Amino acid sequence: MTIGARLKEWRAYKHLKQREVGTLLGIHYGNYQKYELDISKPGADAIETLVKEGVNANWLLTGKGPMLVADYSTKPVASDKAPVVREMMPAEAIAASSVDVNRLKLAIEQIEQELVKRRGMLEPAAKARVFVLAYQVLEGEDKEKDRASFEYAQKMITKLMKTVI
Repeated sequence: MTIGARLKEWRAYKHLKQREVGTLLGIHYGNYQKYELDISKPGADAIETLVKEGVNANWLLTGKGPMLVADYSTKPVASDKAPVVREMMPAEAIAASSVDVNRLKLAIEQIEQELVKRRGMLEPAAKARVFVLAYQVLEGEDKEKDRASFEYAQKMITKLMKTVI
């Protein structure tokens, strides 16, 4: 499928006429028609506007991935699929593990708060990586012993989230 065919598919999905898309892109509808007919290709400004309208640029240019950016947050990818463990870990196993459950809980809470604040979503695999990074930031920081150090760790987690979403 060509870029033109994908543009036509998106336009049909949105129930728009070629004139309406031309206006949206700030071009004459005749130029937009040329995009759909594969006579010419949209430029960076047109692609940027389409992305702002929710079109996945990767899909538009290569045909890979979902048509809409919003679909990335709801569709699992093969690497994210893992068997779901339904049994709880016995208390002895948790105590014996090297994971500080309170620190992990705090890291998860911090990330979830940032996601809510920023109205962001992450794929499960990306979210897991961010949790690990937040846990590592908090590692060695003890809330009761060093409040300034803990607040610094919280600021680092906020900065981390700015780079992720």
